[in-house]
Amino acid sequence: MKKQPVEKDLMTYEAAVTRLEAVVRALEAGDVTLDESLRLFQEGTELVGLCNNRLDAYEAKVQTLLASKEQDVKTPAAPLTASPKAEGTLPKWEIDELPF
Repeated sequence: MKKQPVEKDLMTYEAAVTRLEAVVRALEAGDVTLDESLRLFQEGTELVGLCNNRLDAYEAKVQTLLASKEQDVKTPAAPLTASPKAEGTLPKWEIDELPF
């Protein structure tokens, strides 16, 4: 199995996973020399690191986006005030006092 001449830093996550799957298949098949197995193993560990780094970066971006969305959503709501109809009864909410 020949190594694909793709620069790993330019690989997308999906391309890295696809290549990693091919490396695993080649190693599991056992049809490669010991030297080739060692080279494939090294490539596989590099690909795993690349995939993990990509996932960490994506997760950080999602967290940043979620945090900025929470900032947009957090607006002070008008406090709810109960205005009892008569003493000893449950409070009745006035329509204009509801926060929605």
